[in-house]
Amino acid sequence: MSTVAVMAGGKSSRMGRDKLLVEVEGETLVARAVRELGGAFDTVLLSVAGGKSYDVPAEPVEDVFPGCGPLGGLHAVLLRTEDEGVFVAAADMPFFTAEAALKVMAACGDAEICVPVWEDGRPEPLFAYYKKELAARAEGLLREGRRSMRSLLDVSRVATVPAESLGDARTLENVNTPEDLARAFPAK
Repeated sequence: MSTVAVMAGGKSSRMGRDKLLVEVEGETLVARAVRELGGAFDTVLLSVAGGKSYDVPAEPVEDVFPGCGPLGGLHAVLLRTEDEGVFVAAADMPFFTAEAALKVMAACGDAEICVPVWEDGRPEPLFAYYKKELAARAEGLLREGRRSMRSLLDVSRVATVPAESLGDARTLENVNTPEDLARAFPAK
């Protein structure tokens, strides 16, 4: 059994509208993410915040700690899964593949987290695998007011995968602004 959580709880403030409802190549960003991952995972969760909902074939999961960003979303999906862990993918990354997600999961081994790392050493925590046992640790960080995904990485056993090994340079590219969108999907 395997679970994926598409992270769809952001505010889209830099886009000026709900970026996950932006249509590219005939489907919304959130639908694109769910479709790409849905065939490779047994359970698809959709991490949402503030009562948002999307018409996609995924089970919505609301944050237990509202307003705490991706770490709050991760905590909620870790509590919800019945599997050993959850693969997390940001819905605003339109070029990832299920194959890349499975490659990250396969590299986890005995670590609690497996995360792609860029050449400069920066991790990409929103395309990573997290073991269920981290739910209590994430909750502890949230209760302390520590909301960054990096804070969880700093106190966990982490395996890494070179980001470049997951596909082309665009695999982990995200779309946050109208300019990002225009670069990612130039008008034809």
